[in-house]
Amino acid sequence: MQLGIKHECSPGMPISALFVVLIVICGGMFCCTPQQSEETGVPRRIISLSPNVTEILFAIGLGDRVVGVTDVCKYPPEARAKPHVGTFPMPNIEQIVMLKPDLIILLPSYGETIDKFESLGLRMLVVKNDSIQDVLDSIQEIAKVTGAGEAAQALTEEMTQKLERLREQRESRARRRVLFVVGKNPGTLQQIYAVGPGTFLDEMLQAAGGANILADAPSFYPIVSKEEIIVRDPEVILDASIGEKSSEEQRRINFQIWNQLQTVSAVKYKRIYFIEDSQITIPGPRIPESIEYLMGLIYQDIAEKLGHKPGEPELHGD
Repeated sequence: MQLGIKHECSPGMPISALFVVLIVICGGMFCCTPQQSEETGVPRRIISLSPNVTEILFAIGLGDRVVGVTDVCKYPPEARAKPHVGTFPMPNIEQIVMLKPDLIILLPSYGETIDKFESLGLRMLVVKNDSIQDVLDSIQEIAKVTGAGEAAQALTEEMTQKLERLREQRESRARRRVLFVVGKNPGTLQQIYAVGPGTFLDEMLQAAGGANILADAPSFYPIVSKEEIIVRDPEVILDASIGEKSSEEQRRINFQIWNQLQTVSAVKYKRIYFIEDSQITIPGPRIPESIEYLMGLIYQDIAEKLGHKPGEPELHGD
């Protein structure tokens, strides 16, 4: 069924801060994949051009080697104090050269910028992050180049163990139909952009127990109509379009907006949750925590009956 789902992305689409981060870190879905440069020597001055790479570097104990990050690298807090070198798709190449890096780690989505770095003789490592497995592999790739193999092994083992525990928890519950919104016209239910198939967030949603109602959509982040939402009847709506640090009044208004769809199960049973933290979009070491957070939202009403809240999510729907 393709009723009310559009493939194209509007140049003027309204997007949340969360979706901006999503575009930066998942841009590989929209661009071609270049080749990784040759590896020589152990780098001591590293520039990270993606939030997930920055988190990986700090998580394996290489924060002191990081000499530059993007404008959207906000975690861990120490990363914010590092020199900023712009962001996707056009980082400040002059600033990067001035920092004299001996390694730049970035994503395939940087495209022509990679060609520019190659022409300047700058050493690069291009890593993928389109899936959970990509992230685990990227941690090992980064460790191999930087000499942090032991720390990386410990990190990936810890992540794998947490993911397995979450999988066991999920398997004991029935999946719920979920609509995951990442952008829409402010104050309306128009131009609704949602998570489609084959994306990192789709994989996260499935890992948390959700069944994406747009699993058959023709694009990664399709536009979905109100009519289509009614037909597909999500049991849970996750709305990340509200933006970070929203006020109580903004949340109240957005909840009222969704109340237009009274026949939809998520609205009927008040399972509408607003996501303000961009952490869930970042394919990095905190993936297990993000899955637990989403699981806590998807099964919130069940958790309350059992007297606890998986992931302790901040909820504004009830």
